[in-house]
Amino acid sequence: MTSILKADTIQDSSGNNIINESGNTITIGASGDTINVPSGATFNINGTAGTGIGVAGITSSANSTAITIDSNEIVTLSNLPSFSAGLDTSYTASAGTFYLFNDVTSTAHHNDGGHYNTSTGRFTAPVAGVYQFYCSMIWEGVSSGETMHDAWRFRKNDGTSLHYDSRRAEYVDGYTGNSGYFTTHQSAIIKLAANDTFGVYAGSNSASETVHGNENFTYFQGYLIG
Repeated sequence: MTSILKADTIQDSSGNNIINESGNTITIGASGDTINVPSGATFNINGTAGTGIGVAGITSSANSTAITIDSNEIVTLSNLPSFSAGLDTSYTASAGTFYLFNDVTSTAHHNDGGHYNTSTGRFTAPVAGVYQFYCSMIWEGVSSGETMHDAWRFRKNDGTSLHYDSRRAEYVDGYTGNSGYFTTHQSAIIKLAANDTFGVYAGSNSASETVHGNENFTYFQGYLIG
């Protein structure tokens, strides 16, 4: 025998509405209530099964908090891939190699998600998306008249050079640098596929030069935009 229970409102023992239907709108709970969804429960959104409560147009397979909106409507992401790696020891790179930014633990730097590798100098994209990168480089002991254009460039997947450093100059003491120090920088917004790599590649004009080991002047940074 099949039984059907018909009701517009279901209340708890204190008379508080648990479920209420008015017209075509169904309200679960009331203002101030906490509605718990048990672990492992599945909601069907528009006929499609998904873990947790979904929103049309948003797909989620997260099993912990990924997005937080506070009372001031500030949105934070708990696991945004992001890194800032500094160089704390002076060294000379060989042409055709990646610069190794070794410091990701001091106050100014981090490696959220662990996607930047200090041993290879490269960031590996955890997901497909658009990423932003920035690098600042400073050399020490550069001689006057030394050619420093195209000193480095960003490189994708060990083979594609992108966005050369922004200064095309030779070192002239007192004009393009001081006391043997010469600085360059560059930024890039790049589309990467999952598992693509990205790093700072040494050019031939800087191969004989010593990179200044100071994590506040020499650093490589990047993060996922979306």
